[in-house]
Amino acid sequence: MIDDSTCPLYAWYGFPHLPNAPKAPKAYEICQDDRPDSPDLPDSPYPYVLCMLLGGVYAWSLLLRLAQWYVRRTYPNVSIKVAYDISKNMVHHVNAMVCVATMSPAFINNVTDIYANRIVCGGIIASFAFYLYDTACILWSLKQSLNIPYLVHHVVTMMWLWYAWNGFHREVILYVVYLLEYSNFLLYVSYHLRKVYPEYTALQMVSECFQLVWYGYFRVIRLSIFLFQVRTALFTQVFTSLLCFVMFVILYAMGLYWTCNLWKKCAKHVQRGGGASSS
Repeated sequence: MIDDSTCPLYAWYGFPHLPNAPKAPKAYEICQDDRPDSPDLPDSPYPYVLCMLLGGVYAWSLLLRLAQWYVRRTYPNVSIKVAYDISKNMVHHVNAMVCVATMSPAFINNVTDIYANRIVCGGIIASFAFYLYDTACILWSLKQSLNIPYLVHHVVTMMWLWYAWNGFHREVILYVVYLLEYSNFLLYVSYHLRKVYPEYTALQMVSECFQLVWYGYFRVIRLSIFLFQVRTALFTQVFTSLLCFVMFVILYAMGLYWTCNLWKKCAKHVQRGGGASSS
């Protein structure tokens, strides 16, 4: 366990503690209630979890159709392709909000609290179902274009969620996923404004500058501080698995790469603004 006296930002993060053992009880084991009137989960929960995953995939597909209906009614002048992109972006934003909302109890309460963990379990299943569905959509559009970075991001995130479900370094993984999803909030807002109001370049410039500050803070600065604070546990517990280390490096490198791209876009906006004002 990490000593809070040597980790001053731990209380600020609201993060409880890292497990001493590299593997915690599985999520479905903590979700079971010892009260006599509470039904127990089956000995083998995987058929139950598989049904929930399939139901989650179907729910996300229905949500996408609902978003498409809403976009076509609200923005009738956009093309079918743009309407689909806007709808998909809205569903991505919903997933990020669901992930942040359902994983927060793991940091407000103790991760072994039975009621908080039930919410966290639901968030893991819902997010896994979303990434599974979105990965299928990416592969389905293989004939048009294959987005390799997003595909790698989705596969790595699903592996993270699988690790968290099975109790491997759950507290670290859940908090990292929480920060990653939280950092994407303004990304979806900027994308929506860019697609719906392409003629308002000043609005896009302001939104992307805010997105750079928000994304860079949570995805790079705050994540880096957190990883530095728990560096001892990372190298003694989490990074003992080569796969965990590789996934951490991939996600962190993606954050740096996208932050640099946002910085370049904002710099171009500033240069164009300066050129327009001087002329």
